[in-house]
Amino acid sequence: MRKVAGDRARVMVVGDPDQTIYEFRGAKPEFILRRFREEFDEPLQHTLSYSFRYGHRVALLANHLITHNQGRHDVLCHAHPSTPASRIQLHESEQDGGVVVKLLEGLPESEQQQTAILFRVWSQSVPIELRLLARQIPYRTDAGKGALFSREVEAITSLLQVVTGQLPRMTAQDRLGPMPARKLRRLGEALVSLNGFSGPVATLLGRYAEQTELFEGIRGLALTHETANERIDTVQGFRAYLATLDVPPAEALQHLQTLRRQALERQDHNSDGNRGLLLSTIHRTKGLEWSRVIIPGLQEKYLPYSPRQQEDLQAFMESERRLLYVAITRTRNELHLITRPGGPRPAVDADQAPSRFVAELCHDLSERFGRWLDQRTPGHESDNEFEVDLPLTPVSQRYASREAVSLSGEAASTATGNQPLWAC
Repeated sequence: MRKVAGDRARVMVVGDPDQTIYEFRGAKPEFILRRFREEFDEPLQHTLSYSFRYGHRVALLANHLITHNQGRHDVLCHAHPSTPASRIQLHESEQDGGVVVKLLEGLPESEQQQTAILFRVWSQSVPIELRLLARQIPYRTDAGKGALFSREVEAITSLLQVVTGQLPRMTAQDRLGPMPARKLRRLGEALVSLNGFSGPVATLLGRYAEQTELFEGIRGLALTHETANERIDTVQGFRAYLATLDVPPAEALQHLQTLRRQALERQDHNSDGNRGLLLSTIHRTKGLEWSRVIIPGLQEKYLPYSPRQQEDLQAFMESERRLLYVAITRTRNELHLITRPGGPRPAVDADQAPSRFVAELCHDLSERFGRWLDQRTPGHESDNEFEVDLPLTPVSQRYASREAVSLSGEAASTATGNQPLWAC
């Protein structure tokens, strides 16, 4: 840009370093935070501090989250008085799919089309997509045909056909390629031991994965850690969905075949790509907005998502925090966040614990203070003071000051985003 502008051109740049989420393409917050200022001799800076998309509750939630990042300008984004009130809700559940279906069932088609479910990685979508198909809730994806047509799900479907004796006659193109003798022997022994299995289909898949060392094989063949984890998570997500059915392999196979037909019919009827809600990843949705946004998987396994050890842990956490910030701020009217149940005892599997970002959101304070701001009548003397029986935060106090509100509550927490979790 410096070379294109030369010495005479006037240059104006508009950007939000808090929404820098394409680091894998070379984007860095420092370009707008520091490098531009260095190249163009301390340019004049204007802060765009109002959002015209969402209301106070979403604004407070997003501000609480992103202020834990150090690599940013110390600014808050406020909801403009013209924006509608936005509802926020934090759901705690062991199964994301059940919450999603409950939120969507009964909604008019026009409202479903204004809904987006945003994932950190595509493998999260598998159990949710299958539930949507089973409940005949229309949806669309912006990548591929969907979960039922992934390589992993098609392989599991073939396994069920073998176990139930329903495998169709194979052509030469369908036959197995060259395979090491040890691996072929292990596969044959597993299929023989599972032939005619009539227990729960999820148990069948667990035994097959163990006897064939399925996940080790996926890791050995994948080109990257990310690819391996995506494929393994797809298998596990599919198994989790089948576990909710609690049926033997034959019934599970029939169910999957029905879903596959429904998926093909859905694609035919939705040739213009506009029917139903949208399933997408967060990275694909920057700059877009919807009336209703659902973000599942707020657990340590996915947010922050780290398939391998990070050299710069702080930079990585700030990057993941920016990604969630972008997801949260895609909504206009409703935001639903789905996390795992918390408690005084940590989860046995650390990946299943609530995301560390959930505490940073200060959901209860954001909800109650934001709701009051949405409902108050500015100018009325009684609507200039608000008391809440929750610990105040620097963000809430600064936000209140900008709104000309006197905010009182419990003593502000001294915990910061740089402290370890056990110190908060």
